Amino acid sequence: MSSIATVNGTEATAYVDDLPILTPEQEIVIDCLANGIGNVETYRKAFPNGKANNSSAGILISKMKSEGNVSLWFKRLKEENLIFQTVNYAGHLNELASLRDGARADKQYSAAVMAEKSRGQVGGLYVERIQDVSLQQTDQAIAAIIEALGETAGRAIAASLGLKVIKTDIIDQD
Repeated sequence: MSSIATVNGTEATAYVDDLPILTPEQEIVIDCLANGIGNVETYRKAFPNGKANNSSAGILISKMKSEGNVSLWFKRLKEENLIFQTVNYAGHLNELASLRDGARADKQYSAAVMAEKSRGQVGGLYVERIQDVSLQQTDQAIAAIIEALGETAGRAIAASLGLKVIKTDIIDQD
């Protein structure tokens, strides 16, 4: 058993004798990922002199997580539940802000707008509205269609909308 990373302030250990030796940069990547640090920030910590823009940095760390030595270590840590996997409100907003700022810095304005919109959704600024049409409103609409266009046309339109006309009682209100 070998010591590998500090997870949530506690030194975590895992069986690593059968895993490949990591470079110092790979160790930093594993440590950052184990502590829930985002891909772009992980890249900046592991490669302080790296020239990749934020988009490329995120992609490079994602590749490291899915290929090679880092992938093997990352998989082992996940198996042993040593990876920080909780998404919290503040952390999520901060990561989206980081993505927004990186996209803006890279002049990828569409991505920046999408990240900011996502922050707004997480923050509750956007509400998805669902309109519930009652059965009574539907019946009234069908009755109005039948009255305006006649029984045959009204039934055809209702059928095309997947509605059934059970009976029609059109009362002359004159």
